[in-house]
Amino acid sequence: MCSFVTMKLAKIYILFPIFFCLLTASSVTLAQEPVVRIELGTSPLPINQLFTITVVIANSEERSYDRFPDLSGFTKRGTSSGTINDKTGITQRITQSYMAARPGSFLVPPFNMVVNGQVIKSSGGLITVAGGGAPPTPA
Repeated sequence: MCSFVTMKLAKIYILFPIFFCLLTASSVTLAQEPVVRIELGTSPLPINQLFTITVVIANSEERSYDRFPDLSGFTKRGTSSGTINDKTGITQRITQSYMAARPGSFLVPPFNMVVNGQVIKSSGGLITVAGGGAPPTPA
């Protein structure tokens, strides 16, 4: 009887470290690295539609960022933010809206933003604003 109990305990002592290692390894692989990117809004757009630049932060609850860039020919109209927390992780979106002063083509030069201590680069782009339409709704 004593050897039976000893054998059971020996199996537990062997299986527990293996189980613990597997559990720890699976939780490490589930944790995802933060991903940060900058998204430029759509173009072309009508004069009465706001252009946007959005910072997207995935897999991080931290949200520190510096100023959004000033764009020639545009006025900043407000910043909005939102957070989605689901089974795939947390995603935060911070959006700066811009109003075009007039119709035309505008260059967004390449720019950098520091987000959560990390320098994020945008290659910029070309925005085409078409004339006509009703005035925009204030942001």
